[in-house]
Amino acid sequence: MLKIRASGIALLTGIAITGAATAVWAQSAGQITAFANAKLSLVQAIDVAERQLPGKAVEAEFETERDSGRYHVQVSKDGEVTQYWIDAGSGQVTKSERQGRVETAVKVLGGDTINQAALDASKTTLAQAIDAAEQRIGGKVMKAEVEQERGRLRYGVWVLKGENRKKVEVDANNGAVKAD
Repeated sequence: MLKIRASGIALLTGIAITGAATAVWAQSAGQITAFANAKLSLVQAIDVAERQLPGKAVEAEFETERDSGRYHVQVSKDGEVTQYWIDAGSGQVTKSERQGRVETAVKVLGGDTINQAALDASKTTLAQAIDAAEQRIGGKVMKAEVEQERGRLRYGVWVLKGENRKKVEVDANNGAVKAD
């Protein structure tokens, strides 16, 4: 299920637009080609971002800007979220932006609030959730994010397999994959 983001991202019939960058769910031929040609995986981009700020990635996705692929990764540490944009070809951080500090919760891009203590206590990382989803579905993950419902953390993971896309949920505590 796509969520409406309050931070300037408009979701219109499944197409997400953030300024000049377009999330790959619009699936234009150029975006799919850029994703297929990316030298870096989403898990590798998360690793790059987490080396910049040792914390936990809470959201990561592939996007294109001017037909060039990049990853957008948000990392949380001690209640503060920093965003990183990573070139999908070189693995270089091209931009970073601090989002500010929140004492007891992490407010990720889009306004979702995640309990920091629950995030810190989770046994499964975003990268592990991506690996589990790719193994289960057999495709390549283009987007993943932490979600919280009734106090329970999970990861929403969007997998592209051929021309089909599927969202799966991965439990943040035990790594169990739930696919419809």
